This record gives sequence, C-alpha cells and structure tokens, in this order.
Amino acid sequence: MVILSSVAIAVVPSFARLAYDGGSNVMSVITLRCLLTVGMTWILMVSLGQTLWIVRKSLIVSCVAGVSYAVMLFGFLGAVKYIPVNMVILIYFSHPLLVGVAAALLGDGAMNMRMMMAFTAAFAGLGLAIGFSLSALNATGLCLAALGAVTCVFVIVGSARAMRQAGGLAVAFYMMVSATITLALLFPFMSVFALPQTVAGWVGFAGVAIGSTIGTLAFLCAFPIVGSVRATMISNVEPLLGIVFAVLVLGETISAMQLGGIAMVLAAVISTGPIGTKPDGTDGDKSVDRGSDRQSPEADIRSDTTLLSSPAQLRQAHG
Repeated sequence: MVILSSVAIAVVPSFARLAYDGGSNVMSVITLRCLLTVGMTWILMVSLGQTLWIVRKSLIVSCVAGVSYAVMLFGFLGAVKYIPVNMVILIYFSHPLLVGVAAALLGDGAMNMRMMMAFTAAFAGLGLAIGFSLSALNATGLCLAALGAVTCVFVIVGSARAMRQAGGLAVAFYMMVSATITLALLFPFMSVFALPQTVAGWVGFAGVAIGSTIGTLAFLCAFPIVGSVRATMISNVEPLLGIVFAVLVLGETISAMQLGGIAMVLAAVISTGPIGTKPDGTDGDKSVDRGSDRQSPEADIRSDTTLLSSPAQLRQAHG
C-alpha cells in the first residue's frame, strides 16, 4: 500500500503545476481536492458496508490532524509556484527524517539507531537523486515547503494515534472533513475561486485530486500493517518514482550522481527490513505490551490486515 501511495503522490506536484498554469490557484485546487476526497472516501466506506462511527478520542485527533493536513497541502503545493519542483520535493521529504526524530522523542519502540541512520542516509540520497536548484530559490517558496514538511509530521503522528482505536478509512474521512472545513473558512481571506481555463489545466486538477486521494488513503491504511515509522521510511521512494516517470514519459536521462542517490535511498529502505513487515515486530505506537506476550486490544485491531475494521468489531475489542 505504501508503494501504491508513493506512485500516486509522486506525480501530484507536476499535475499541480499544470492546474496553476491553466488558470487555477493553490487554494482552489487544494480545497476542491479535499472536498472530492471526502466524497470518494464516503463512497468507499458505504460500498464496504462501514459506518461513520468513531470513538471520541480518535475523532478529536483526526480533526486536529485534518487542520494540519490543510496547512500541509497549502505549504507543499503552494511552494511549487515559487521554487523549482525538485527543491519543493527535497525540502518536503525531510519529513521522514523529522518523523524519525519525533518517534524517538515520543519513545517509539520502532525507532532505534539503525532506523535513524537509515532515515539520514535516505534523505542524503534524495538530495543526490533529485538535485539542487540553488539559483532559483525564493524565501516564500522555501518557507512554504518547510511548513509542508513540519505539518506532515503532525499528520502522520496524529493519524497513527487515532488509528489505535479506529479504522483507517474512518480516520481519513474525518481528517479530510476537518481539512476541507479549515480551507473553506480560510479561503475568503487568502484567495479567489478560480477553476482551470484550459484542457491541460483540468487534467492537472484531476490528477491532483485523484493522485492525492489514492495516495493519502493507501498511506494511512498501511499503518496497521507496517507501522507509521516504517511506512514513512518506505515513502522515500516517491521522488524516485517521479524520476522514473520523467525518464519513461518525458525521455529525460539519469546522471551517475542521480543513480548513486537512488541506490542510497533504496539501500536505506531495504536496510530497515522487508517492506511487508514492521521494524522489530512493532509499529512503534506502543500498542504492544512489552511486559507480556499478549497484545493490547488496540494492537489486535491494528494487526487486522483488512485494515478497515467495522465499528462493531472495534467496540467489541474494547470491551
């Protein structure tokens, strides 16, 4: 699921640029994108026979994560207007390393020295693979990209906490509702509504909406399988997929330095263990009672590889 998320998210910045060049703007794109994600998630939940029930604690955390998600989108996609896409991606993808630091500070059992070294190596590899465009930097763009990276940490940590007692789709639904409301309230003060005026612009808008929705849902629903820390580590392959996309579709070439960077990232990801497993047998969110061999109810819920436990199952698990 993390690989699916990576494929979907990798092309979003390029689609966003098409939407902007076609006459739309950042706030219009991200607000409508969140609204469409809410609708798509609801349709998916209904088709799977799920309800919107969620425990109060998870609901609150999901809504707070949604506010952070709105800010993250504004920073990530807004930065594309001011600095080159490769620099936006590089700065934004400092968030896996930041998640690793946050996990260590929170006492995350999945975080250890090997993982921290892997996160650091992956970020260095991304720098080599993506490259630097120092001649076209802009303070506004740098701040927006950094804002996207920092708030992404809050989204990942918060949603992982919320999913201790709720299914992935339910958390994603309320997070997107919160993000949509946040953006709608800010919209009149920050922008004017502008839809794309060209075919290419609409293609870009659709690409942002579909890619972001698939990427977000797949990424969040991967947490119960591989854990939030491991999922974030694997997500480092997103920029690499963007490079491969450029080679296959646009006919671009890859330099020796880029190949070295790609190799570093892949080696870092592989060094943390098989992709389908959690590091050290946990997901790092303390749902495993290390004082015994028995997992807590939260761990039982999250170890369900269907990822999308029904509300009745969740209530029963919590007694």
